[in-house]
Amino acid sequence: EERALATALGEIVALGHGAACDRVLVLEREHGPRRAGVWARLGRSPLALVTEPLARLAQGATAVPSGESLDSFLRDYVERGWRVDRALLDVLAQPLEPAQREIVDRAARHLYEPWLDAGARRLQALVAAGPAGVRERAAAYRADPETCFVFADGLRFDLALRLGELLEAR
Repeated sequence: EERALATALGEIVALGHGAACDRVLVLEREHGPRRAGVWARLGRSPLALVTEPLARLAQGATAVPSGESLDSFLRDYVERGWRVDRALLDVLAQPLEPAQREIVDRAARHLYEPWLDAGARRLQALVAAGPAGVRERAAAYRADPETCFVFADGLRFDLALRLGELLEAR
């Protein structure tokens, strides 16, 4: 089953973006249950383990951050877009053999790059349209006393949220 999954993941890059996302979701439904099996517990099903974050990546990458204004674009990213970045990091964090890593990385790139490119182009278009007062709002921001202010750019918003979760847990 791992060999069949490796083959299927390798074939993802030959599909269009939407079809590739759909295929990954099917592979998750087919191979996800193997994560509960003895082979997974013995570390012999690493591709079955990586289908979960790949499926989150595929699910999220089907919808590019959108909005008619910079504020609505950012709200959309804060509500759901960051989860795509986090899913990619979760895919990359999975321990895999070099041949498996190459297959998974190519599949993940095929899912992620179109989403990332479309989102970046939309953001650039919104900024080029002249968002009023973006710099002024940032310069005027004042944190309350006893507040830790952490800046994170859009691609690291997912890590800022993860840091917040860790700090809250402590």
